[in-house]
Amino acid sequence: MNTSTLFISHFSRIIIQTRCLFGVHHNPKRQIFYIKLNNNERATLLYKKNDNILDIKSVYVPEEYENRGIARLLAEVFYFYNYLIMILKLRDI
Repeated sequence: MNTSTLFISHFSRIIIQTRCLFGVHHNPKRQIFYIKLNNNERATLLYKKNDNILDIKSVYVPEEYENRGIARLLAEVFYFYNYLIMILKLRDI
């Protein structure tokens, strides 16, 4: 694991955990950000990675959790993560 990957992993975890009461989790192998809710439910953001480009495929929030800013939080964390990747890639050039 290179330094850039370790930095992204560590820094994004810290930012994500302090962002809100809901902990946002990331599984890069499955290309998903998710928030664990009550009753084993999850709000999810699925993305697709092509080279250095990340595209959102879908966002899902259970109906009883709508209008609480959960989808927005997932999108903000996704874009922040994407931004970190771009900055670190440019730094390595």
